[in-house]
Amino acid sequence: VSKGWWDEPRSIGEVCALIASEWAEALEEYRSGKPAHYYDKKPECDECMYDGEDRPECEMSECPENRKPEGIAVELADGIIRILDYYGYRKWGFDCITWEDLERDPGDEDVMKEFGDTIANLNYATAQASRVYRMKNGEVHTNEDESKQKMWLFSAMSIAYTTIQQL
Repeated sequence: VSKGWWDEPRSIGEVCALIASEWAEALEEYRSGKPAHYYDKKPECDECMYDGEDRPECEMSECPENRKPEGIAVELADGIIRILDYYGYRKWGFDCITWEDLERDPGDEDVMKEFGDTIANLNYATAQASRVYRMKNGEVHTNEDESKQKMWLFSAMSIAYTTIQQL
């Protein structure tokens, strides 16, 4: 909220579309065979690409700190950040959320084998949050509606967090 993402009000549809765009970026990283986490090379550096395993020596001393993190886990984390930002915008409390709450038991589910299903589940939960809001003509009218929206967004965070843990 304080970083200027909310200079102008956004509809819940726009917020959910931005969250879903992070899920789509994670899927593209997966489909491209990229690792869970890596650093993109800087435009002015032709030799420096950290792929998570072997980092070549780089002549630019500031390079490791200034390269943009990329990868499946990074994009999933970006989705979580967008959800938490929305929680902040709505002034929803975080006191009930712990990292343990975000962990879910995936059972025998192998998220990398069924990564498309994981992304579909993330999109479903995100879309449901938008649907609850739009059912009331763009305004949340009752605590029950707000509670359902929080629940669906929390569900998406839980799926994303658990997936990151398994990467």
